[in-house]
Amino acid sequence: MGKRNRALKHYFRQPRVAAEFYDVAVFDGEREISPEELEDVSDFYGETLWERNGQKAETERERDVVKLLHRGGLLIIAAVENQDVLNYVMPLRCLEYDLLDYRRQLRMLREKHKKAKDLRGSAEFLSGIKEGEKLTPVITILFYHGPGKWTASKQLHDLLDMEGIDEKLKGYVANYKMHVVCLCDLEEEKFETGLRELIAMMKRRNSKKEMESYCRAHAERFQDMDEETYDAICMMTGWKELIISKDKHRNPEGGIIDMCKAVDDWAREEKEKGIRIGRRQGERVGKKRGEAIGEKRGEKRLLDLIVMLYRDGRDSDVKLISSNLRRRRELYQEYGI
Repeated sequence: MGKRNRALKHYFRQPRVAAEFYDVAVFDGEREISPEELEDVSDFYGETLWERNGQKAETERERDVVKLLHRGGLLIIAAVENQDVLNYVMPLRCLEYDLLDYRRQLRMLREKHKKAKDLRGSAEFLSGIKEGEKLTPVITILFYHGPGKWTASKQLHDLLDMEGIDEKLKGYVANYKMHVVCLCDLEEEKFETGLRELIAMMKRRNSKKEMESYCRAHAERFQDMDEETYDAICMMTGWKELIISKDKHRNPEGGIIDMCKAVDDWAREEKEKGIRIGRRQGERVGKKRGEAIGEKRGEKRLLDLIVMLYRDGRDSDVKLISSNLRRRRELYQEYGI
């Protein structure tokens, strides 16, 4: 898992953030899920596939974000997988995650009934659960925050070679459809938590000027930013300079940070840095130009002196000035050159 995906995973652990993301991704921004309806559950999946002669075959997976949603007495497992690069087999991967969750639920039910010894009839013993007993539905959303649109497969059928298969037979091939939400399609105005600033800055992360402009245009929100959102923005945009200067802009009375001031200070330092670099470059260019002009003038001065010495029949002095700088200066003064 990359640094950006880990940063998002950490940020989405906040119930208010996860609830709002589900609201925008599933309900188009309508406020349907409250943070109080979300419960943390294990994001780690591990099980033994088979055991023989002391040898075990185990599978282990870790989800990015997974919450248990309580909705009017019903339960739903709501998961998010973060992805910043295309993965052509992602439908199969999400299917595997969902299947592992269903298998975990089934395993827990079977263990409960085995302990209670309350199964009756061959069907219940074979199934390991009681008649009419249900599993909790699992919803997985893929959040693609890479460049552009998600152009890889969105369903299991896209991965299967079914060219030439009879349509009736094709209808019997089970499919799995993946729900994809792309960063470029999200409207930051639909968010009310720090996700608004995080999504907005992620969409503009290829241009620090655009991020700086957006920050100033929405200064009232960036001036009172929680530390979790500040850290997430810095990590997701690669704005390392702001991470270094974070403590300078922290409110000593709480975890609030003035990101607008941090951005302004960064912009001023960048401008001053550019001015210093420009001056140094200008000085180097000026020095080289001055040296070139001086060299040209020196050559002309020496040539004029040599011409005058030959004119006056002073051949010995011509030979002397090539190696004797003091004599050359005396003759410059004598001839007024």
